[in-house]
Amino acid sequence: MDDLLSKKQRNIVSLETLLESNRKFLLQIKRDLEKVLKNDNSDKNSGVQKLINKIAKREKYEYDYDLLIVHFEEVHPDFYKHILAKTPL
Repeated sequence: MDDLLSKKQRNIVSLETLLESNRKFLLQIKRDLEKVLKNDNSDKNSGVQKLINKIAKREKYEYDYDLLIVHFEEVHPDFYKHILAKTPL
């Protein structure tokens, strides 16, 4: 049981690291596209702007919380129950 818990905890850390890496990567692409947009006055700008907007929307979701919560609940199944019991809405 402890081995399984340890494995799931490592999995959560791995997922967090991957998600953070992806967020940084998207941020760099967004910055690069913004530079292209500033330096290029062609009709391509609307396409570049759409890509920037898509990245900006995704960027707001710093982490894919749904996936993270699923894994977190596997490791700590009663965490949210305890929190809600102590601080009811």
